[in-house]
Amino acid sequence: MDHQHYLLIIFGDVEPEFRGPFASTEAVEAAAQQHRSDHGDTDGLYHVRCETKPSICAFAHGLFVED
Repeated sequence: MDHQHYLLIIFGDVEPEFRGPFASTEAVEAAAQQHRSDHGDTDGLYHVRCETKPSICAFAHGLFVED
């Protein structure tokens, strides 16, 4: 089964972003290495494999604030 390859970046461990699709594992790894080279090691980087493109969004900060 073929998978699509995406790079999930969590900027500053706060804001998620998908990049891709990439053609292969090697291509997404190269993108991750380039991001790390350009931006340092403060962002979380994850290889996501899936059959269809998932959607991702951050929760609003207010969701976790108690009254």
